[in-house]
Amino acid sequence: MAGAVNPTPSLCLVCRTVLGRGEPCDLDPRHPVAPLDDRDGRERVLAAVWGPPSARERARQLTRAGAGGGVAGGILEGLGNGCGGCGELAGGGEVGAVLGVLAAIVAVALFAVVLAWLIGRAVAAWQRRKHRLKPRGAPRQVDFRRRGAWAEGVVVGGPAIGSWTGEHDCAAWGVEVRADDAREGDVLLRDGAAAGFTVRLDDGRAVEVPAGRVRVQAEGEPPSSARERVSGDALSGQLGDLAGGEDEYERPIPGASAESVLIRPGDRVRVHGPLEPLATGDGGYREGAAAWRPAGVPWLTRVG
Repeated sequence: MAGAVNPTPSLCLVCRTVLGRGEPCDLDPRHPVAPLDDRDGRERVLAAVWGPPSARERARQLTRAGAGGGVAGGILEGLGNGCGGCGELAGGGEVGAVLGVLAAIVAVALFAVVLAWLIGRAVAAWQRRKHRLKPRGAPRQVDFRRRGAWAEGVVVGGPAIGSWTGEHDCAAWGVEVRADDAREGDVLLRDGAAAGFTVRLDDGRAVEVPAGRVRVQAEGEPPSSARERVSGDALSGQLGDLAGGEDEYERPIPGASAESVLIRPGDRVRVHGPLEPLATGDGGYREGAAAWRPAGVPWLTRVG
């Protein structure tokens, strides 16, 4: 999966966060987690998104059910019997009348076939919409306040990494893949990564955000330069086999749209949750302004 932090990721089945294999969910360690790189784990994700195998198979059968063939066949059969007296007319020498009747029958038959085909297509489309399962995900908003206290400052530097799409450089990114094009739609996947950088807090302290997985959100609507939006084939390319395949109900991440938030040097961010002293290589702890890091996975909000 392009842009993923972990080469063999797992997925939280509640908040849909991408995790490392064996890693507990940092939102709630009680959340069930399933690996995406084995059959059993993938089936657990499919069940969370689409429902159990029996429900998916029933939806397939109802979707495949033909709706127009019988209508067209019935009409044509009736029309085929509509010229029972043609032979008698021909026998009477009324060739012109026979040709006229045949022309009328052909015209009516063609019209009926086209009409039946259109009706069949409309009914089949209605059947597909009626019986299609809708993918289920997590609510869009994760309340970062659950981490408790937070501190605000400015990103002051560090190496850059590619964004989720690889089209931009940034210090950190966070992405949400949604089940539809609405920004309030269910979230099917969350992921985020940081290059490793420093946040200079307003109180003078410096917080070291390590390279690796992060949670990133934006306060309000970020500027266009601080976000990426992906949909259609581009999104399928990003998700790889998680969104591919002919059978829709075998796609663990059937996303319709994705939006990522980018953090760059100079951006104001909030660092949520407790901070802990930054250990040194000799087993001690640093002293002074740069002696802190987030406890656990960093949760960051881009401000402004």
